[in-house]
Amino acid sequence: MLLHYSKRDYHEAASEAARVAKDKLMQEIDRGKGFAASLAERVFTEIPVDHVVAGRALRFDGDADSREKGAPDGLLVNYGDVTNSLTRHSTSQLCQRAKIPQKYLSWLGESERRNWGLPLAAENFQEIYSHSSDRFLLRSYDSRLRGFLSDRYRRRDSRPLLEGFMDACQQVGALPYDAIGSETRVSMKAVLPMVFEPVENEVMSIGCMWENSDYGAGKHSLWVFVSRLWCTNKAIMTTGFAQIHLGRKLADNPLLSQKTIDLDTQTTISAMHDVINETMSPDTVDALCSVIKKASEDNIDAGAALEKYKKKFTKEESEAVREKFNTPDVVQLPPGNTVWRLSNAVSWLANETEEPDRKLELMKVAGEMLPKAA
Repeated sequence: MLLHYSKRDYHEAASEAARVAKDKLMQEIDRGKGFAASLAERVFTEIPVDHVVAGRALRFDGDADSREKGAPDGLLVNYGDVTNSLTRHSTSQLCQRAKIPQKYLSWLGESERRNWGLPLAAENFQEIYSHSSDRFLLRSYDSRLRGFLSDRYRRRDSRPLLEGFMDACQQVGALPYDAIGSETRVSMKAVLPMVFEPVENEVMSIGCMWENSDYGAGKHSLWVFVSRLWCTNKAIMTTGFAQIHLGRKLADNPLLSQKTIDLDTQTTISAMHDVINETMSPDTVDALCSVIKKASEDNIDAGAALEKYKKKFTKEESEAVREKFNTPDVVQLPPGNTVWRLSNAVSWLANETEEPDRKLELMKVAGEMLPKAA
C-alpha cells in the first residue's frame, strides 16, 4: 500500500503512451532495486575510521613501489602506527591545504621522473605540514585515506542519513530506483511509481535523490529528478535541501563529540522527512510538470545557452552536447529547439559518462537549465 500524506490525488497520466511507459517504469524500478541494495550494503559496510592528527605529526613517503601498494599518486601518509595510501580525492585535499598545484604532483609522478619525483613530492608535503599548527581529521577505510579534512569538519555519516532517506521515501510511497557511488560520494534515488505527461506524448517519472559524502567531496543534499520514459535521460532538478560540512571544532572527548554528532544527525533526518514530504507532494509535482511544459515550449539558441553554461563543461563536453542537440534524434531527445531538448542533451551526455561524480554533476547541470518552479 502506498502512503501519501496529502489528501489530494496525483494527476497520473492515463494515455496509451502513459500505459506503455508505466510498464517500462516498473521494469526500471525492479532493475534499480539491485543497485540501491548494493549501495546500501556498501554504505553500511564501509564505515570510516577517524583520527584527529596534528599536521606536524604527519609523515609522508613516496617511492615507485607505493603505486603497487594502491597509492594512485605513489604517496603514502603515516600517523602514529597507521599507514594509508591516498585516493585522488584526499591527494587533492592535501594539495589544496599545502598550496601545492596538483598538476605539479602529477608531473613528479610521471614514469620518466617517478624515481626521484615521488620522494621530492613527499618531501614537499613533509616540510610544509611540519610547520603547520593545525589539526586535521583524517577519514580512512581499508588502509586508504579517503578524506583529509579540517578538524572543524561537521561529520554527518551516511549510514543514519541513508536510513532516514529510505524511511521518508517509504512514507510517501516512493520506491528505490537507482544508485550511484564512488569511493568518496554516494547517492540513491527513489521514484513515485506513477507516470506523468505534462506535454502530449512526453511521459516521465518524478522522484527524489539523496546525496552525501563522508569525505568532503560534496554537500549532504536532496534533489528532485525527472526521467523521460522514452529513453534513459535523467535531469536532476532544483535543490530541496543542502548543508555545508562546517561547525564547531571537534571536542577532545570523543564521547561528547559523538553525542553532539548523533543529536545533529537526528535533527537533519527530521528536516529531511519534511523536505521529502513537501517535494513529493501532489502540489509540488504539479508545479514540476508545469516547469517541464514551459521548457518544452520555450525555443532557444543552443549556442548562446551553452555559452552561458560554459564554465560547467569541458570543451569536449560542450561540443558533445551541441552535437547531440543538433542531431535529428527524437527518441533520446524531445523534438524542437527547446530548453527541454537542451537539458536532455546534457542528461544524455551524463548517462554516457562513466566517472560517477562527474555523471552526477552533469545531471545537475541539466536540471539547472530548466525554468524554476513557481
